Amino acid sequence: MENYVPEIDLVQVFDNELGLAITENFLISPIPHKTEEEYAGLERLYADLAAPLGLDWDAAPTWGLEGAVGEAFALSEPAAASAIMESQDHLLKRYERFEGAGYGMGLAAVRLR
Repeated sequence: MENYVPEIDLVQVFDNELGLAITENFLISPIPHKTEEEYAGLERLYADLAAPLGLDWDAAPTWGLEGAVGEAFALSEPAAASAIMESQDHLLKRYERFEGAGYGMGLAAVRLR
């Protein structure tokens, strides 16, 4: 698809909310933000979505799989975790190409049931 739709990676990751990885046990998703307040709002969104379902999750304003859920994902899916870590520069450049400069990019990890 990216041969026909240059921004397809952004559509799948952001507009369709498919994240960077979805496995039987995990969802890993980027959190683009310009300010601490914007990040905090997006972090609250994950909390509001996960809490009613009793899902464990963690998030960070920086690009890393820190936290218990991110670390569990990295241990169970090392190839996917490595690919996600390597995708930071590409994803941020693509995002800023369409949304403008000045973004930071964090990661959220949700343990699915």
